[in-house]
Amino acid sequence: MVFNSELAWLYKELDATEELLGQYQESYLMRISLENRIEDIKGRIEEMSKQENAPEAKIDMWFSGEAVFGSLGISSAFMEKTMHSLVGMIQAKTRKKVNDVNADLKLKHKKQTAKMPKGKFYITGVTHGSFGYAMEFKEQGNFLKDETTANSIQEVMKIIDDTSKVTLNVDDLIDTQPLKLLSHLKDFLTIVEKQHSIVKMKSGDVMMSLDVPHVARAYDNICKSDITTKEDCIIGIFQGAFIESGKFEYTDEDGKVKHGDVSEDLSYDEIAEMNRAFSRKDCRLHVIRNLVTYSNGKKNESVELTGIEALE
Repeated sequence: MVFNSELAWLYKELDATEELLGQYQESYLMRISLENRIEDIKGRIEEMSKQENAPEAKIDMWFSGEAVFGSLGISSAFMEKTMHSLVGMIQAKTRKKVNDVNADLKLKHKKQTAKMPKGKFYITGVTHGSFGYAMEFKEQGNFLKDETTANSIQEVMKIIDDTSKVTLNVDDLIDTQPLKLLSHLKDFLTIVEKQHSIVKMKSGDVMMSLDVPHVARAYDNICKSDITTKEDCIIGIFQGAFIESGKFEYTDEDGKVKHGDVSEDLSYDEIAEMNRAFSRKDCRLHVIRNLVTYSNGKKNESVELTGIEALE
């Protein structure tokens, strides 16, 4: 509704500006200013018109079992835990998509860069027929749809569905998905399986549904890989964090430059403040280590920055 109202307002502004242009044909400066304004409005209308058929960054979910009270309510603790895990998966997927685009742009020697969406997920309603909740990605003051996040939502739904299949190769999943996503996926399936719940999701025209046995199989499959997370501290020189890529860089005590991911829980303002206060200083970096072990014993690790403090 807000989106349609914004588009209607732009059309009204276009009509008014074109009418005004007709009154100032003899004034060169005014005519140039109004013509530029008209081009700007037309550009915004074109962008918003394209967005009308774009997928929305929203998802409806349904659960059952011990997590819900019939069709009347859902456990607040269950909702909080599943929401945190699901949002973590979507953000990890979105970050990977942004990084892949930037790697491709760099390969083509392009100067522009893709950026992580700045919005947040909000609970926007409840779902009935069993019980659940609806989430939507929103950015304050921006009515345009975020296609990157919308696509990430649908891709995460497919990953959850694929995890329940007999033919799943867990090592292939590890090779193709961010470790942070897999960690959140394991948490999500652990929570849902423990409550003997179904999982049903809908985003746009994409739907997926797992009954209790398929949830149990998905949980068993993801547990075939050893995925662990632990909090840790790293002593080193903080070189900076990059908002666009969600990465950070530091020099360890041996003088080696290393990289990691910035936690999705850190806001843009917090990241900017870290850069201002701690760049090129000896620091204690608070991190989460995500470690996964393949079926053949091979290990892979990622490091996620959650906070920084200066060394005294």
